Amino acid sequence: MIRKRMLLLSVFLILIVSVLNINAIGVSAVEYPGIYSSPAWVHTDDPASAIGTNYTFSVYTDYTGSDVWGYEFTLTFNPNILEGVEVVNGDLITSGVGPIMWSPGTFNNTSGELSLTGNGFFAMPPAIPPVTSGPGILANITFTVVAYGISNITLGDITRLIGYDAIIEEYNIVDDTMLGHIEGGIFYNTIKGDADNNGYVGSSDFSILAGAYGTSVGNPAYDERADFNHDGYIGSADFSMLAGNYGTSI
Repeated sequence: MIRKRMLLLSVFLILIVSVLNINAIGVSAVEYPGIYSSPAWVHTDDPASAIGTNYTFSVYTDYTGSDVWGYEFTLTFNPNILEGVEVVNGDLITSGVGPIMWSPGTFNNTSGELSLTGNGFFAMPPAIPPVTSGPGILANITFTVVAYGISNITLGDITRLIGYDAIIEEYNIVDDTMLGHIEGGIFYNTIKGDADNNGYVGSSDFSILAGAYGTSVGNPAYDERADFNHDGYIGSADFSMLAGNYGTSI
């Protein structure tokens, strides 16, 4: 029965490609300078085995300037899928350059929030605080996987990279007013091909993929649920993942 379904799906998708004849468009990166989650996404290979294991994301900046004084950010996640465990300072602001004011923030695993995390160099006025150069990791955040499903990891409104200049003045190098410069990540503890996130790869998932086939990020018909390889384009690679897992459930 599954083999017959697969043949029908293949024929239908060939028809879709012939009609649409759309080329892939690459995914645009975060604008420079930016603050973003690294990796941008994680998709587990075995959702059942992943439950109870830890995954770590880094909050990273690609800024290459030498005027970095500090940073701060908040973060939200889906507490039904992930449980916050630990926040560790990264390599951007460290005590090796000067005394620091590290604050890891606190997880609320009921609402799915990490309160304000921040760091900066300390100096008593009128002394000018030390600065450092990017790029680098602001902080590393570790979660435990608690269930099957998807969680966005979203950097909050209070997210900024802070600079300091020779006239003792603080300014924002990157902040939440800069559209496209701050981007979180996404965690998938799902079967590749399970577009509707119900734990089973079947006809409803094919319908979602078929409706978005040949589209890229920015196209109104693009549906990120069907972009199983997360490359910003829904095409044959995504169909192969669905086909390979068709009829599979957790």
